[in-house]
Amino acid sequence: MAGELVVDREWLGRVREQPYVREQPIIDPHIHLWLGDPLPYNPEDYLADMGGHIVEATVYAQCYSEYLSSGPAHLRPVGEVRFALEQSSRARSIDASVDFCAAIIGYVDLGPPELVREAVEAQVGAGEGRLRALRPELYSTDDASTALLRDERWDQWADALQRNDLLLEAWVSYRQLRDLAQLATRYPEVGIVLNHLGGPVGAALHDVEASDMRTVWLDGMRMLSACPNVAVKLGGMGTSVFGYRLWSQPEPPTSSAIAALWRPWIEPVIDQFGPDRCMFESNYPVDARVGGLDVLWNCFKMLCEPYSGDDRDWLCRKTAARTYRLDR
Repeated sequence: MAGELVVDREWLGRVREQPYVREQPIIDPHIHLWLGDPLPYNPEDYLADMGGHIVEATVYAQCYSEYLSSGPAHLRPVGEVRFALEQSSRARSIDASVDFCAAIIGYVDLGPPELVREAVEAQVGAGEGRLRALRPELYSTDDASTALLRDERWDQWADALQRNDLLLEAWVSYRQLRDLAQLATRYPEVGIVLNHLGGPVGAALHDVEASDMRTVWLDGMRMLSACPNVAVKLGGMGTSVFGYRLWSQPEPPTSSAIAALWRPWIEPVIDQFGPDRCMFESNYPVDARVGGLDVLWNCFKMLCEPYSGDDRDWLCRKTAARTYRLDR
């Protein structure tokens, strides 16, 4: 299994699991869909891959899918918002019990403030009340990565988000956490959702007890945990930058094996932020590189074991529902 966006169904099918703690419902706050390239994946695939887990809702995360083919470049992401709505309707005809794409995370190019405002308003208009967040390109691992997070135009960009009641969805690396924390402090009225555990890049290659990367990551996460407007998604570690090349194994790992690998990175985040500011995410189908969707959610439920029943519900469902306003 090679490449960032590949689902080797024959490999994944070698390990399927019955739902662990089936009675615990799930809201999956981070999924991707594509009609074609780079990876065909639709609601039918997701619902089949989930096995017997009880899924209440999903949140669609932008992935440059089905942009408009013409018109101004800053407005073309409107096509992706429309696509997510179409997939929501499609899923409803398959299983009406799941509110598929209940919330939508769109994309915005952080450029001239007047174009950002226009792009935000266009996507809000297209979203039929489901657009909840925008995820600009922020991720970088070099020292120049601070430039965009320190840009003087954030006053206008943050205002565009706040006026439209939208979250800032942030996929950044551990090197950027300090700057993101300063941004969160500067704009306390803007909700921020930190993706993929705050990007501990190369986690699989570092000593979980002592490494420079882990020290920088933990310090950045402590700074962010002091910002009440920040919530965290726990997952996404199948992304290649984390270094877990599990797809090279003859057999996919079990849920307990994945939990053992990821626990040292997930538990400190829950301890810092609290269960009511953390939410497990599948990042599917990107994380099909490490295991089946049913296996990943069993892994997450196993990682919930040290916590009370109410805390488990926050981690698997309630934090996502509150953050993306799915209970309205």
